[in-house]
Amino acid sequence: MFPGFGPVTGSGLGNPVSLGVASGWDSAQDSGFIAARYSPMEKGPFQPAGFLQRLGRARWLEPLVVLALLAGHMALAVGSLRNKSATFDEIVHVTGAYTYWIEGSYSINPENGILPQRIAGLALLGKAYSLPGLPDPDRLVHEEHWSIAHRFLYCAGNDADEILFRARCAMVAVSMLLCLAVYGFSRKHFGRAGGLISLALCTLSPTVLAHGRLVTSDVTAGLCFLLSAGCFWSMLHRLSWWSLAASCAAMGAAVLSKMSGPMVMILAVVMVLVWLLGKRGMRISIGQKREVTQRGKKTLLGCGILLVHALAVFVLIWAAYGFRYRSEGGTGETRLARSWDLLQSTRGPAIQQAGEAHLLPEAYLFGLDYVLNNAQRRRAFMNGHWSAEGWPGFFPYAFAAKTPLAILGMILLAAAVGVRWGWKSSARLQDLRKGLYDTVPFWLLILGFGALVVTSKLNIGHRHLLPVYPALFLLCGVVGKWSAGRTWGAALPVVLLLALAGRTCWIFPDYLTHFNALAGGADRGYTHLVDSSYDWGQDLPALRRFLSRRVPGTPAYLCYFGSASPEWHGVEALFLPGYMPLFRIPFIQDPGPGTYCISATMLQGVYQDFWGPWTMNYERWYQAALAAGRREMQWPLLMIARLCAYLRNRTPDERVGSILIYHLEQTHLREALLGPPPVETVH
Repeated sequence: MFPGFGPVTGSGLGNPVSLGVASGWDSAQDSGFIAARYSPMEKGPFQPAGFLQRLGRARWLEPLVVLALLAGHMALAVGSLRNKSATFDEIVHVTGAYTYWIEGSYSINPENGILPQRIAGLALLGKAYSLPGLPDPDRLVHEEHWSIAHRFLYCAGNDADEILFRARCAMVAVSMLLCLAVYGFSRKHFGRAGGLISLALCTLSPTVLAHGRLVTSDVTAGLCFLLSAGCFWSMLHRLSWWSLAASCAAMGAAVLSKMSGPMVMILAVVMVLVWLLGKRGMRISIGQKREVTQRGKKTLLGCGILLVHALAVFVLIWAAYGFRYRSEGGTGETRLARSWDLLQSTRGPAIQQAGEAHLLPEAYLFGLDYVLNNAQRRRAFMNGHWSAEGWPGFFPYAFAAKTPLAILGMILLAAAVGVRWGWKSSARLQDLRKGLYDTVPFWLLILGFGALVVTSKLNIGHRHLLPVYPALFLLCGVVGKWSAGRTWGAALPVVLLLALAGRTCWIFPDYLTHFNALAGGADRGYTHLVDSSYDWGQDLPALRRFLSRRVPGTPAYLCYFGSASPEWHGVEALFLPGYMPLFRIPFIQDPGPGTYCISATMLQGVYQDFWGPWTMNYERWYQAALAAGRREMQWPLLMIARLCAYLRNRTPDERVGSILIYHLEQTHLREALLGPPPVETVH
């Protein structure tokens, strides 16, 4: 990444001479510098630089630190599992995971990557669960899978908490593998201290902890994207049967982990172009060992390698779906085929022709088409604004608000190290270029995937940035190289990591609602972002405990955003119109004084029928429904939209995770429902 920060050999940080050689420094020119900078420290009080040098010599200490960090990550992730209800997407992911293995049907939730669901399903195979029958085959698949998932978890006699816990534990294992991958790549490029800094950033990241414990595709995609980029770049320089197989497998896993996975194939093409423009050749260990440096031969090799990877990905996609085009067994038209027509898909000619030619499995093509269609227009909220087409600044804003200040500080420190080194001399500038070349795949992953999400109109969650974080953590390993031998320079990364550890432990188990101090913390997070950036329906257990402590006889009202079952979690409340897919729960038409529990996403009106800011049109419809005696079908939806618009101008009395608590008296309700239009009313 930066000068002198290529792979470390020999005794690493414990041997100043080997560090200089591995860095490409001129030993004669810089021998005085190395001797002064890396001379052994005198015995005395603990100093960070001395600790880093001792770490380089004491090889037994490194695995202990690695194990401690991984154990801490697992404890924080698993320890918070039973305190959280299913997030919005998890119920269909878990149900799909089980049916993939048990029934061999891929109709449920085909738009999610099949690899994470296959992994989660493995944890459920040790016990037989009751699987409800499929509903009317003429219903749309994207409606039917929510119905099946709800009945599978909450209505079929299964233990929903046990199912969710087992599947989530499998995903925690994937999260730990991600941390190990970050550590391995960082150690290769930046040595032991750099690897440990990267590992600490990954294991203590609230973002990784928030989504690494969930049965979703984000962390699995982050792992596979990182492995694919790193393995492919390494294989371009050292080609063997093992490196080729590992690169093909990693790329196939990336494509199967998320519908944005084909992005890694584009990155592979860019990496080949960078390699062709560079001066380095390829050492081939297949057959007769040789090195190819001529650009013409490199071009032929690059094209061949890309072709082999494309064929490998093609075969792996078919293998993941059992080498079967149909999404389910039997004969006749599948539910996915009918749903494709009923959805009036806007699929392009490429997907349509691939389906007609059975070029790829039906479930994969349907999932890809579904994601592409839904990415064109989706409701979103950001910092007091609403949009159906998103904003280019959504993800940069989410990154700045949700990334801990300690991690931001480490990123800035790593950038400062590179800038300072590049400006020091022309020789150091050459080393900087060499370091940048060595870390090309990780820069491309950050820039390529970052550009993909920034230009996307799907602004529903900070989690879509997750594949960028591992590469950032990895590149921050340069700080470990820079700090070696610096007494107070080493103190800064140690202080930042301690601050991160303290912050992460302090917010346990509420990692999803984390916002940094500059954004006002979790207490103000709902004013910035909602949906899967803050409120994903995860806090029903905490709400149950909160309501059990309220004054007896005080009514509680719940406006819930999520797919988990409040009844299953023992939440005793009267229901206001919320966003619970296909769950027909009777709503209260005329609420009275009491404790109002409003999911943050519902408060901001993202998924309400009358969404966005309260408008004069909404007000006219509301007054008409009110004059009609509150008997119109739209009354409950208008009522909750106006109530939320009123509450947006009021600070919550309490907060239970992502659920905001308001204690409303009759005077408050009269003002909210019968008073003048809310102050945010748009004309």
